[in-house]
Amino acid sequence: TIRTESGKSFFFFFGYWSDTHLMLGDDGYLYCFYRGNAMPSSYLNTSVGFHARAIVYKKSKDGVNWSQNRIFVYSTTTSSNDKDIGLMSPAITKNGSIYHKYELVDGNVSGLILTGENQTQRVIVHTISKDIVSGYSEINQDAVVNFKNRPWGTSKDVWHVDAHKFGNAYFLLLNVGNIGANGGDDLYLAYSGDGWNFQVITTPIALSNRYRSSITPFYENGKFGFLILESVKPEGSLKLKKLTLKNL
Repeated sequence: TIRTESGKSFFFFFGYWSDTHLMLGDDGYLYCFYRGNAMPSSYLNTSVGFHARAIVYKKSKDGVNWSQNRIFVYSTTTSSNDKDIGLMSPAITKNGSIYHKYELVDGNVSGLILTGENQTQRVIVHTISKDIVSGYSEINQDAVVNFKNRPWGTSKDVWHVDAHKFGNAYFLLLNVGNIGANGGDDLYLAYSGDGWNFQVITTPIALSNRYRSSITPFYENGKFGFLILESVKPEGSLKLKKLTLKNL
């Protein structure tokens, strides 16, 4: 709280919204999930308190007109998780009747210690639910995914992620950055048959100056691949690429 010479008081907080993710629900609504960081409870319509990291959503029938109120999904203080685990970049995909959510946590700098193969400080966790907006399993050691290789080296970790289930495989678009730094640089594509153990394609999609990007799978003329929307730093421009895959 800051008090001016005139006696008026102003309250400032350093919260922000980030990490948007779009998911088309079975009900025909387009859901926009995003993260709140250091949000007062009044912004979340819940009693989670200040400095919580929370996931919320709005929905739309046409992608233009969105529901007025954001809906609180869960946070680090309501999901039996340590309040300092970070919680960032939620990405949701669906396999049959089950929704699969992938996201990043700071698993080795808090009271909740999580470890994953070929991950050091930030780890990807995978939780599931039968409902798109609620009921996801707990973030714990059993939820951590593993990488069979680490082409970005031991000085970097995943910073943001996008996820898709397509055909018989799960795919992650990984934005990686230096350990200990709050930012991403390179983009890699990883695939898995079970959604838990991923092989990373060693050739990067992009090197340096990339932020959280997204993928959309396609199959046309007997060819399978992705449309990749790259977020380019620092100007925030977007690049659209078409990537066709050979046999994995």
